[in-house]
Amino acid sequence: MQSEPEKSIKILIVDNDTSQTTVWKRLLAESDLEISQTTSVESLLEAFEAFNKNHFDVVLLELDLPDSQGLDTLIITSAKASESTIIVTATANEEFGLGILALGAQDYLRKGHCDVSTLNKTIRYAIERKRVEQLLRNEKDFRTKVIESIVNAIYVVDSNGKFRFVSRVGAQIGGYSPDELIDQPFSVLFRPEILPEFNEQFHKVAIDGQVITHVETELLHRDGRQVLVSMGLSPIFENDKPVSTVWTAEDITERKRLFEILDRKQKNLEAIFDATPVGMLLIDENKIVKRVNDAVRQMVKRGFVEIINQDIGGALGCIHSVRNENKCQRSRFCENCPFPKTIENVLDSDQPVHELQVRPALLIENKEVMPYLSISAEPVIIDGRKHAVIAIDDISIRKEAEEKLKETMALKAQFISTVSHELRTPLACMREGVTIVLDGTAGKINDEQKNFLNIAKRNIDRLTVLINDVLDFQKFNAGKMTLNIQENDMEEIAKEVHETMTLAAKKNDISLALESADKLPLIKCDKDKIIQVLTNLINNAIKFTPSKGHVTVRLEQQNNELLLHVIDTGMGIPKESLPKILDRFYRVNRPGKEIQGTGLGLAIVNKIVKLHKGKIEIESELDQGTTVTVSLPLVSEPVPEPLSEEADDFLEKTLV
Repeated sequence: MQSEPEKSIKILIVDNDTSQTTVWKRLLAESDLEISQTTSVESLLEAFEAFNKNHFDVVLLELDLPDSQGLDTLIITSAKASESTIIVTATANEEFGLGILALGAQDYLRKGHCDVSTLNKTIRYAIERKRVEQLLRNEKDFRTKVIESIVNAIYVVDSNGKFRFVSRVGAQIGGYSPDELIDQPFSVLFRPEILPEFNEQFHKVAIDGQVITHVETELLHRDGRQVLVSMGLSPIFENDKPVSTVWTAEDITERKRLFEILDRKQKNLEAIFDATPVGMLLIDENKIVKRVNDAVRQMVKRGFVEIINQDIGGALGCIHSVRNENKCQRSRFCENCPFPKTIENVLDSDQPVHELQVRPALLIENKEVMPYLSISAEPVIIDGRKHAVIAIDDISIRKEAEEKLKETMALKAQFISTVSHELRTPLACMREGVTIVLDGTAGKINDEQKNFLNIAKRNIDRLTVLINDVLDFQKFNAGKMTLNIQENDMEEIAKEVHETMTLAAKKNDISLALESADKLPLIKCDKDKIIQVLTNLINNAIKFTPSKGHVTVRLEQQNNELLLHVIDTGMGIPKESLPKILDRFYRVNRPGKEIQGTGLGLAIVNKIVKLHKGKIEIESELDQGTTVTVSLPLVSEPVPEPLSEEADDFLEKTLV
């Protein structure tokens, strides 16, 4: 019987991986399938739109899409495109393939392991399978449904060993057409060394009338390749005598190869498990240890026999389990033990736990020790049963180092605070003395002396600002920076700062303007801290604006926020520096234009603004100027923020 001609097909590729879509299109273009249309989409929603516009014979479906994940994708697509042949594209094994077939897919293709031949075969098989399903639903002729459309190979062999019927799939396995094999002896599909063994099986069926449900053998392709198949042989009787035989054959070459790969991977995983330097245990659903690696044995100084088939407490040598005949959870001390509870939660919820820190009391070499352990647990299914893989890392050395570091940091903070406070008083006295001499109170001084005294005074003021900034940071670090929240008039605060900074602006030949919207509401804030913010921002604007430039302070309300803008026509900030400009101690690199500063000012401003639940935004263009915008909510609550260890280290280096 002639096989049906292959009809022109329309294919829809559903995959958000564009590189994989390109691979599918290339393979389809190289295939000998008669394809009239190939369409690709990247989401389930786009696929639905395509279904509404057109009918597709084949859908190559990726399960993990931006708008749908896993088997739900297959279930939804099968319901929407019930007449289409669905082929799932994934990295899969046989068990996965059987699962998706039950949910509406006709076949699956393994990504990265598919060539043109496999694609041709899979699409043809999938279409055939879909057609068989349709034929079954329509109650067509049984022989046509089973023999002509079945995806497995079908052969009918007479008592003389010649082919009387060969399905298209059966002919393809050998690289023939069905007509080429009709009336040929079945020996054409076998290598000579295999033929005697298969002849024995054939005679059992053809002469004795036996049924052989499964035999694995190799069929010979006309190009010399060996095709591994799983075959079943049954007799056809006439007058109670076998007159011919029916063979079914399934190409299991790929399946066998996958099994071999999986077997190798299984062995590799076991080797990795055993060799991992972190302690690894496999716990079953009864919370019994079923596998353990050498790292655990070395950690608890126990042999494998003492660990395997024990509960977690007995396996690790928990002192309370040891005292209760290696039985976990038998002591009153076990009630709050996180170890067994974590395992139970992982098994019950199928949710992992990562880096849980515990400190159990273990009996190791007859000594009671309490190591710090970091535990991670992952749920897994093995042979259809729930298990948990437990990773145990001894972090005792790290914890001891952390404790020592905390002590060192505390001593460092105390040292910095003490030094800062001790410097304040002598600096104040020094400034007062310099001021008295500079004012002429202690007698007349000449211009050269006055110049040196002004230099000394500026450096004393600079050091005083640095010490105040350091103390502010210490307060942030210790969580002791509190705000005195009161209702304040922001316009009055801005006027006060404006008056204070006007003299500095004039000295630098810079105009300083204040603009305020009408009827600004009162705002709850810490007045002194907001003055510090504005003073710092205006001082920066003056410092980085050349002579004849302009600095403008603008106040306005926007929704439930009060906006403070400080706008200058200065040097500007390079774009690459903007993301880091608010970092502690960051200073913009300006070759040939270096301006003194500690890099603390804007960081402190940012801290204060965050304590008010506000935000700060900076826009700038080189040689065009900078706009700093502080947004403050009309009602503010302080939010403390700790200082990093890196910042603390810098403070120490600054002072020492």
